[in-house]
Amino acid sequence: KLNGIEKCFDLYNKNSILKIYNNKPFITYVIIFINIIVWILANINNNIVYNFGISNYGLFLGEFYRLITAVFIHKDIKHLFFNCFTLYVFGRETERVLSLKNYVAIYFLTGVIASLFSALFNNGLSIGASGAIFGIIGSLAALNRSKMYSTQTIDYFTLVLYIIISVFSGFMNQYVDNVAHIAGVLSGFLIQYFYLKIKQAKC
Repeated sequence: KLNGIEKCFDLYNKNSILKIYNNKPFITYVIIFINIIVWILANINNNIVYNFGISNYGLFLGEFYRLITAVFIHKDIKHLFFNCFTLYVFGRETERVLSLKNYVAIYFLTGVIASLFSALFNNGLSIGASGAIFGIIGSLAALNRSKMYSTQTIDYFTLVLYIIISVFSGFMNQYVDNVAHIAGVLSGFLIQYFYLKIKQAKC
């Protein structure tokens, strides 16, 4: 131990420079639960989609809350299942590695950024957690790319391959908001990557 420097190292993981928190995936499960509850409510009251989904017209009217609320709304069971399953796969691993504040910040920041870009480039109504989920995936890619952390189950190549396939598939489907996906994954990667660099420099 030397002036707190030992806090910058994970003594239990020789491949890691910075501490791995080994959190239980509590936040990930909470987000999935909220998505399910909101989906049930949206099916009971269709106005929820129109009143809280992201749209450039809504933002023009000053309804900036849509940047957040749209992230928790899904239209059908297929949409809900795919997003929740993807979050389950990638979110648990990311939450295990990051601090809870870092994980929550990445999810909401990238969700807002994805919603904003979606509103800027699309004229229709957009909903879904995929932008924030891609932000989590981008964050996990940054963790691997920076080599500060070594995730146990998903390596950098696998993440990049998944991103490429997902984005390519999105261009083949007119109902997929690829703008939100790209904005989410890029913002997640950049925010996390530079945050880690700053954190490493302080150590």
